[in-house]
Amino acid sequence: MTKTFAYIDVIGVKKTLADKNKSKELLERFWTTMDTFTNNRQDSPYCKAVDTGNLVVPDVYCSVFSDSALIDVEPDIEINDFYKKILKSLKICLDKAELPFYCIVSSGDYIGQAISPKLGGWNMGSGHGARPLWNPIAGSGDAWIQIFEADTAIKKHKAWHEKYSLYALGNESLLDGLSQEEIKIGADANQIKLHACSWPV
Repeated sequence: MTKTFAYIDVIGVKKTLADKNKSKELLERFWTTMDTFTNNRQDSPYCKAVDTGNLVVPDVYCSVFSDSALIDVEPDIEINDFYKKILKSLKICLDKAELPFYCIVSSGDYIGQAISPKLGGWNMGSGHGARPLWNPIAGSGDAWIQIFEADTAIKKHKAWHEKYSLYALGNESLLDGLSQEEIKIGADANQIKLHACSWPV
């Protein structure tokens, strides 16, 4: 199967760690913004599903890791709609919250985890916070693995830091007309283009 992810990383959190109040405020602002984006969406646009071509209103899922977040949708939608109807709305939320960030889009082969494995699936904890004991955030495959390789490359490629906040991994993740610059990442036999992009209008 194929899957499209957007990986969001907030810029500047490490610089605030010496001041716990600043760090806490920045992270809580990020977490609240992502919560609002996924759970209190004012717009629910119709998008074209990849598998069927039908118009659907996709569910938007967000997994937050401290100052980073992973966005995906169900069902998977065409890349044009992912950029213009999901990411564009997310950027508006993050900009409104005055959160500097960058975003990596990755679309490709994906091996998903079982939602409910044999040992219990969504069983809840025993009252110590009532968290699900099993939370399949992501599986494997190029769409998932290459995100972190791209993130490392972006951190090293300092010439891009003040110019771009949107990146796309490979042509499958790219919307026509957005690529401004590119580099190749990965081992020689499995190199992929990392595109630095302008945001869609």
